[in-house]
Parts: sequence; structure tokens; C-alpha cells
Amino acid sequence: MSTYQHIAQRRAHVPVRQLCQVLRVAPAAYYAWQRRRQQPVVEPAWQLAVREVFAHHNQRYGTRRLRAEVQAQGHAVGRWRIRRVLKAHGLWAQQPRSFVPRTTDSDPAVRAAPNRLLGQPAPPPRTGSGWATSPTCPARAAAGSTWPSGSTAARAKSWAGTYATPCRRT
Repeated sequence: MSTYQHIAQRRAHVPVRQLCQVLRVAPAAYYAWQRRRQQPVVEPAWQLAVREVFAHHNQRYGTRRLRAEVQAQGHAVGRWRIRRVLKAHGLWAQQPRSFVPRTTDSDPAVRAAPNRLLGQPAPPPRTGSGWATSPTCPARAAAGSTWPSGSTAARAKSWAGTYATPCRRT
């Protein structure tokens, strides 16, 4: 509590001049302080802009982004002044929640999902070359012409038009 506030509290009982003498304060200084308290404080435009931008962005922006927004509006103000204004008004930027993946259950009592692949039949054995005969052209199949299986099938089909004889329907 300041000296002037002590004087203002005691003023009802004791004259102001005596309180000023005891506290070693000039009476003119006390009255000047009292006049300043009664005048409305005009808030600078940049402070108003800071609070508006802060509210506009749902109290998510910190001082760095607030400074960029306020400077874009034409106010020359730094981060630390913005920080002081936010602190004076009791405003704090809300931190986003940290990402916590919910893919596993750490409870050891919970059973794991059953392995459904164990009940499947085994895949057929691969041939030595990895090529299969063409089921669409009996003439090629009889002649031993083959098509690639798997991921190279698309490329092999484009080669087939160039290097293979056309399939004649019989």
C-alpha cells in the first residue's frame, strides 16, 4: 500500500496536513495523487488492439503471433510490452493439448486380439521362375507362353503386345 493510500484511509479522523507531516509527504503531492486517481485512464490504442486480437483468436495466440498481428495493424510494439499488458489483465494464452496416441491399451489384464492368420491354409508353393501361364489364351498356354504374376503383371502386359504373337481364337 502506498503512502498516499495510507493518508486516504486515515483522512476521516486526522487532518491531511498532520498526516503529511508524519509521513514526510507534501500536501500538494497528496492532492495531485488524488486528482490523478479520479481521472479516467485512457488506454493506448495498441493495448486495445492486443486484447481484441487475443480475444479474436480464442485466447490461443502467444506474444509472438500477437506481435505480428498487431504490427500488421500498424502499431509499433514489441513482445515484452504485449506480455506486460496480458499479464496486467490476467490473460494467458491457452496451450494446446499434447497429442497422446490412443492405439494401445497398457492394461496387462486386457487380452490381445486373437491371431486370425493361424487358422488360414498355407499359400501354394511358388514355381521356380515366379511366372504363370496365361489363363485367357489357350494357344499361348499350349505353346508355353507365360505371363508374370504379382507386381510385374502390368509391365509384362504392356510388353506382351510388342513381343508376343496375338492370340488366335480357334
